[in-house]
Amino acid sequence: MLNQNLKTFKHKLFIFVMVILLLPVIQQVLHFCKVAPLNGDYKKAEKPEISFANWFKSEYQIKEVNWQNEYFGFRNILVRLHNQVGYVIYKKPYANQVVFGKNGFLFAQNYIDAFTGKDFIGETAIGAKLQKIKLVTEILKRKNISMLCVLAPGKASFFHEFIEDKDASIKGRTNYSVYAKLLKDSNIPYIDFKQWFDTLKVKQTHFLFPKNGIHWSSYGAILAADSLIKKIGEMRNIDIPKLIIDRVVLKDELSETDNDVGRGMNLLVGPKTYPMPYAEYHFENDRNKTKPRVIVVADSYYWTLPTFEMREKSFNGVNFLYYNKELHPTGPEMIPMSKVNLKELILNTDMVVLLCTDGNLSGFDWNFSQNVFDLFNGEYIQRLKETKTRIQKDAAWFKLIQKKAIARKISTDSMLQIDAMFVIEEENKK
Repeated sequence: MLNQNLKTFKHKLFIFVMVILLLPVIQQVLHFCKVAPLNGDYKKAEKPEISFANWFKSEYQIKEVNWQNEYFGFRNILVRLHNQVGYVIYKKPYANQVVFGKNGFLFAQNYIDAFTGKDFIGETAIGAKLQKIKLVTEILKRKNISMLCVLAPGKASFFHEFIEDKDASIKGRTNYSVYAKLLKDSNIPYIDFKQWFDTLKVKQTHFLFPKNGIHWSSYGAILAADSLIKKIGEMRNIDIPKLIIDRVVLKDELSETDNDVGRGMNLLVGPKTYPMPYAEYHFENDRNKTKPRVIVVADSYYWTLPTFEMREKSFNGVNFLYYNKELHPTGPEMIPMSKVNLKELILNTDMVVLLCTDGNLSGFDWNFSQNVFDLFNGEYIQRLKETKTRIQKDAAWFKLIQKKAIARKISTDSMLQIDAMFVIEEENKK
């Protein structure tokens, strides 16, 4: 009897183990159980097509293995289980560039590097970038096109008190501090949202950045959008349909923006959050209002703004150049910049906005100003040449240039170039 019971138990155990082993195969074929997809930005493996050529080159076999590894049954659940164990036991985030901070706050490494100055590119490099932006601002101004620089805050600099001590040691000057200083001393129009958010922090500490998100909060993005729309209207001297906040409500269920890092960790049970504010808003009626055409060159912070509503309600369309690598004319649709007629795009706009958070300032403005300068520099160089000739023909003026060159210990040609650029800048103000 005992032997019979043991045989029955072994038989049932065998069947149970086989069912467990076969479940992923059955799920892969029949999809009898709905499994949520993994979150995050990654390239999915494509199902390979078998052919005589790729079989004997082993290309099919490699691609098939990659596809099977990604699409076997219940893979997403097992990935989340693996990540959950790492998160709970080993305190590993299993997400690209994600760093744990104090009190469970999540940060991205590049924002910590921006706060500590580890990614500092030097004042000379920043000065050269702003000089190019200034030249392009003047070039576009002659075509009745305005340009605006926007400095967005980073989570690490805003919530630096929650960075672990081992990660928070200051390395030196930061890209943001130099950009803020040089922009203030220049004639380039700009908005410093980082400075503004720092002043708001006392009253709205946990409302402007979420615990488990990498960008400014949904509420913070609405505040920024409101200010951006008003600034563009002021620069263009037009009455733009404005964004009106009706009321702000606290919600426990967070938007994707306010929990993007938490979701990207792909856990079975996500990290704890706290209630966040959400603005209920509307846009003014566009009757008797003027809606400018806008180009935005920015990082992912632009996506967190109410982009679709702004494009339709406040602006006459927005062409978004994501990192100046791809054009998004209407939203998710993407066109590589290599296929974009940038000159035509610019000549058919009223406003160019360069927006960047401090974590990406080391690469700002992703060569956009250089690209624009290369398109229109023929006009500017010709004007610069004519201005230098005008100065040289004025004996008293040219003599003053020579004296200034001696005082600054630079060549006469360099001083002539500087003064000619200054003259053009002053003429553009008229």
